[in-house]
Amino acid sequence: MTVRLAAVYFAYFVYVGAAGPYLSLYLAALGRTSVQIGALLAAMQFARIFAPSLWAHEAEINRRPVRSLRLTLALGTLILALLPLTESLWLMGLVLCLQALCAGGAMPLLEGLTIARLSERPAQYGRVRLWGSVGFVCAVTAVGAQLDLYGIGSLIATLVGALFIALLAAGTLDDRDSAPSAGHSPWHAVLARTEVRRVLIACFLMNVAHGPFYAFFSIHLIGLGFSKTAVGLLWSLGVLAEISAFWLQPRWAGRWTMERVFAFSLACAVVRFAAIALIGANLPGLLLVQLLHGATFGTWHVSALALLQRDCPEPLRGRAQALYMGVSFGAGGMVGSLLAGALWDRHGALTFMAGALFALAGLMVFWRRSRL
Repeated sequence: MTVRLAAVYFAYFVYVGAAGPYLSLYLAALGRTSVQIGALLAAMQFARIFAPSLWAHEAEINRRPVRSLRLTLALGTLILALLPLTESLWLMGLVLCLQALCAGGAMPLLEGLTIARLSERPAQYGRVRLWGSVGFVCAVTAVGAQLDLYGIGSLIATLVGALFIALLAAGTLDDRDSAPSAGHSPWHAVLARTEVRRVLIACFLMNVAHGPFYAFFSIHLIGLGFSKTAVGLLWSLGVLAEISAFWLQPRWAGRWTMERVFAFSLACAVVRFAAIALIGANLPGLLLVQLLHGATFGTWHVSALALLQRDCPEPLRGRAQALYMGVSFGAGGMVGSLLAGALWDRHGALTFMAGALFALAGLMVFWRRSRL
C-alpha cells in the first residue's frame, strides 16, 4: 500500500506545486490588486481551517477514510474547473473557498492513512511523504516553463488535470488497507493537553510567517526580473532540500529530540524570511535561502507530527492531526495571506520581514515551554 500512497502524494502535490507558486500570478494577470490577491488566497486558507476537521469527522462517522479521500478530490476537481467562468471578485472568492474546503480535506486523510500504515515503522514516514515533494518539484519546474511558452491562462487546466490524476491514484486504495477508526473523540480532550496547545500555537505562527512567502515570493521574483522558468527553478531548489530532509529522516530523527528539530526549524525560518527581505536579486543569496526550505518545511512538518503523535494517546491522534492542519495551514495561512496583502503595496519586499518576526514569535512560544 505504501507505493499506492506515494502515488497519491505525488499527484496531489503536482497540483499543490502548480497552484502554490503560480496562482498569485494568475490572479495578478486577471488584474487583481495585491490586496485582492491576499484576500482571495486568505479565503482559501479560511476554508482550510475547517476542511480537515470536517472531512476527519465525515471519515470517522462512516469508517471509510479512503472513500472520503476520493470524495474530497472529486469535488475539488469539479469546483476548480468552474474558476475560469467567474468574473466578479466575490464569485471568484466563493469558488476558491469551496474548492479549498473540498481539496483541503485530502491531506489530513492521506496523512492519517500513511501514519496508520506505518505505525510499526514511524521513521519511514518521510520516505513515503517525500514523493509529494517530488511531485511538487516536478510541477514547479515544468509549469514555470509551460507558462512562459503558453501563457498564464493555461494554469487552471494544469491544476484540474493534476487533481484528476490524484483522484485516479486514490482509486487504487482500499478502505480495508486502512486502520480501523478509533471512534468519536472530543476536540476539547486534545486541546486540554498543554504540550499539544504549545505545538499548535507555534505551528500557527510558523504558517503566518510563511504567508508573505507563499502569496508574494513569485511576484517578488518576477519584479526583480526573473523569468517564470527561473521562478520555478528557485521553488524547485527549495523542494529538493525538503526531499533531502524527508529522505534523511531515519538518520536525524534518531540523533536529535523532536523538540530540538522543531526549534531549529523555526530559527531557520527567522533567518530565511529576513534574508529574502534584504538581499534583493542576489542569486547566490536566493539559492541559499531556498535551501533553508528543507528546515522551514521538511524537518518542521515531520517534527510537528511526531510531537503530536507522541503527546496524544491513540484515540486522540486523528483529532490532533486535523487540528494541526486547520490551525496551522488553515488559520495560519489565512492570517499570513491577509497580512501580506495588506502590507505588500506599501512595503514591498520588507513584507517578508514580518514573516521573520512571526517565526521568531513561534520560536519564543515553543522555547519557553520546552525542555530542549
